[in-house]
Amino acid sequence: TSVDVDTSRLEHEMAARSGGRTYFGFSAYRVLSWRVPVFWPLLPLVYLPGARLVGDAVYRRVAERRQGICHGRS
Repeated sequence: TSVDVDTSRLEHEMAARSGGRTYFGFSAYRVLSWRVPVFWPLLPLVYLPGARLVGDAVYRRVAERRQGICHGRS
């Protein structure tokens, strides 16, 4: 089936689909945590109050530096 997703956003953020919706960034990690058993112990942490604010900030910081991290630069 065809899915309407901003493909330019996919170049910069991780995405996950669930329940007919597309989630990006930290929210995508939350979705994946439900699907990958090894991440199940982390589920309570990613839903703590304030976890989304912190998770979004950390995700943005890592994503901005992804090219440098992957190529050995900081």
